[in-house]
Amino acid sequence: MVFVSTHNSYNYKKGLTKFIWPNHTYPVKKQLADGVRNLMLDVYDIEGTVYLYHGNPKMGKEKLQIVLTDIKAFLDSNKTEIVSIIFQNGITKNRIATEIDSAGLTNYCHSQAADKEWPAIGQMITDNKRLVLFVEENTGNDVPYIHSAWDYIFDTPWSTKSLAEMDTRIGRGKPTHGLFLMNNWISKGKPTKKNARQTNNQQFLLERIERCAKDLHRIPNFIGINFHEQGDAIKVAKMLNDGLADTLLAKP
Repeated sequence: MVFVSTHNSYNYKKGLTKFIWPNHTYPVKKQLADGVRNLMLDVYDIEGTVYLYHGNPKMGKEKLQIVLTDIKAFLDSNKTEIVSIIFQNGITKNRIATEIDSAGLTNYCHSQAADKEWPAIGQMITDNKRLVLFVEENTGNDVPYIHSAWDYIFDTPWSTKSLAEMDTRIGRGKPTHGLFLMNNWISKGKPTKKNARQTNNQQFLLERIERCAKDLHRIPNFIGINFHEQGDAIKVAKMLNDGLADTLLAKP
């Protein structure tokens, strides 16, 4: 399965908080409603409260519980949908687990052994284990449902500065891992909708994904983007899930 992922998902323009350099127009609640299914969240402690912010809280911050509340409401109302989160974490797994529990999300969390095959989507829905959590920094005591990201995922470099740099090179993780994240945004300077219209363009996405199929023999499970309403990423994910992924992988 292919899912659209939003980079710095909480860092948005229209909402409760003023973020100075937003990666998105709309908050997580609307991203989920529109079809985004993987969220990248940066979490840090400020005087005993867990906040979301990127780089410096003076650029804008929001309490993690606000976003977790929206995720719970979405999962409660959409019984056949699965959401995953990749935390860029300045706090431990145990602290994240406390926040997850406070939001009433623990029962939704799926636990996955790194050496086992992932269950079918239908089975996860039947079991009602529809929230999958990863952390970039594997700190703190073991929490069965919080997974060390780079033991499960491999990705392309996140620091690409132009369309020409968006190739099939591998960044973090190993290509033998079960999940593939294709980071697909321009990191040079301030995030812009103009750049997102180029990176999220259907032709550009499909050409890059076809190169991944050829070079890596893999289709990305996560397509990481800025400004989800710009371009065609959600449409492309649907095309891939409707059969195009198999067609691309079958090409010689």
